[in-house]
Parts: sequence; structure tokens; C-alpha cells
Amino acid sequence: MAKLNRRIFLAAPLSMVAAGGLVACGRQNNGSQGSAAISGDDFKRIELRDGRVLAYSEYGSPDGQPIIYFHGAPSSRLEERPDPADLASLGLRIIASDRPGIGRSDPKPGRRLIELADDIVELTAQLGIHDFAVMGASAGGPYALACAAQLPTRVRAVGLNGSVAPIDAPEMTEAMGGQELMSWRLAHYAPWALEIMFRAMSKATERPGDSWIDSAAKSFPEPDRSLFKRPEYRASFAAAFKEAFRQGPQGPVQDIGLVARPWRFDLTSIKTPVVLWQGGHDGNIPFAAGHYLKSKLANCRATFKANEGHLSLGLNFHREILADLMLAASTSSTTGSRA
Repeated sequence: MAKLNRRIFLAAPLSMVAAGGLVACGRQNNGSQGSAAISGDDFKRIELRDGRVLAYSEYGSPDGQPIIYFHGAPSSRLEERPDPADLASLGLRIIASDRPGIGRSDPKPGRRLIELADDIVELTAQLGIHDFAVMGASAGGPYALACAAQLPTRVRAVGLNGSVAPIDAPEMTEAMGGQELMSWRLAHYAPWALEIMFRAMSKATERPGDSWIDSAAKSFPEPDRSLFKRPEYRASFAAAFKEAFRQGPQGPVQDIGLVARPWRFDLTSIKTPVVLWQGGHDGNIPFAAGHYLKSKLANCRATFKANEGHLSLGLNFHREILADLMLAASTSSTTGSRA
């Protein structure tokens, strides 16, 4: 079965798009996290107007500058586990929620990508937050950008870490390898096939031991692959990934399908300050994605780290990315432009 599990993970690089969102996952926070098991039972919840439950985790001071964090796919709120020292020194409050059908959040059949902004409006209202920054990692990037497009007077700044770009952009289809392009098209046109694959992957994670993590690691190039040698990183990766499938594969399949299809909002309409970070050795998101987004976003400052990967970028530069986002937010007037 180990050989079969390896094939499942290697046949679907798209399935590991989530891992780009492991921004601070596995950081050793003065020994507070280590390699101990991470529980999916630690969460908060609100009830939305339509009766659905939205689950989230919260870090930092309640008086800190708020950042709404959007995880990758398939992943969950557990992917963002920031260093308390970073949050304290920067004065931040990070709120990471599960998207519909993922983790502890109720599903929303037939939802659209841009509709997540409505959930964020309700979440922030119940938390007493008006202005906020957003951060999207990997497949969470489109959701962060959608919030900026839908809520220009609320979102002060956008942070993107190894973000997906529109898959239908010619620059993207030309830059992606055949296997990556096939995976995205599978999500777009044959979600039933992706569901079968995700169900098999989910079952692989339920078997004794963690050999499935080794199989997943082989789908990454260096420097990302070496991260899986760290016990604390393996524990964080496993927790975020397993939590994504708590309700089954349907939620993650829907989530990735929305990113694979046209986003239905205009990137050029976003005037909110954007800080974009991407690694030169990103094996999940082609380097062209960052350049494409920078070319379309009117107010974007990009940082490209040639020697970082899809996972290592957020891990090694977590504090710098947050500081960059807060700098952008401080110069924003919440009208979608820099002061």
C-alpha cells in the first residue's frame, strides 16, 4: 500500500497546493509547539445568518491589528499557527477560518468564490472588527483578492504568499507542466475524479504511522522536501491536511474547483495595496503566477526569493511577510489606495 499511496500523492501535485499555506506551520515557538499532536478540537465558531456554522482559530492580542487568513487547499485553519513572539512584537491579531465544507465549517452547496467575502463580513461584524488586512497563501490567495475586490472600504491591505493566479490566463497555461495543468483541469471539468483521488488520499492518512507524509514529501522539490524531516513540521502538516477532510472530500473538491474556474472578478479593479511574495523554487505554483499577478494589480509590491520554495518561503520569512503586510496596511486609507 505504501507504493500505492506514493502514486496517489505524486499523481496529484494540485492536491498539495495547500501546503503553500503552511506559513508558520511547524515553527518552533520557544518549544511551545514541538512535535506534539495538534488537535482539531481547538476552535471557535459563529453562526451565520443563513444558519451555517463558520469555524475559526484566533491568535495574538484581541487589541492587535487584525489579519484575516485564508488557508490553501486542501487545508484548513490549522495551517496558520504563528509564533506568539512575532504577533506580540508586531501587535497583530490573526483570525484563520475554515472555508465552507472544510474542517469545522458547515458546507455551502453551489457557492461562488467571491461569496466568501459575505462570510468574512459576518465574521468580522461578530468580532467587532471594521478595518482589517487579509493574507492568502497558495490557493487561499484568490479568496484574499476576492475580499479586496468585494470590500474595498474594509480591506486595508492584501498579502499573498505563493498565490495561485487565474488558471485560464495564457501565461499560466504556458508556464505549467503537463501534470500540473492536467490536475487543474481535472478540478475544473471532472470534480468527481478529484473526489475519488481525495478520498483515497484521506484514507491513506488514517492508516497507522505517518508514511503517507513521506509520500507527500516526495511530491515537493528542494528546499521544501527537507522540511518534512523536522518532527514539528510533520505534525503541523498532518494536522492541517487531515482537518481539511474532517467532513469528507466534497468540501476540498469544491474549494479547489472554484479556484480552477474563472474567478468572476477583475484583478485590475483592485486598488488596495498588495504585497506579494513568491519563491523561485516553488514546485506547486509557477514563477509566472507572481509576475502575472503583479502585472494586473495596480498597487502591488512584489518580493521574489530565488532560493525559496512553496513551503520554505512562508516558514523562513513569516515575520517579514507579516511586517510587509502591516506596512502596506499602515499606508492605506481603507478606500483601496495608499495614503
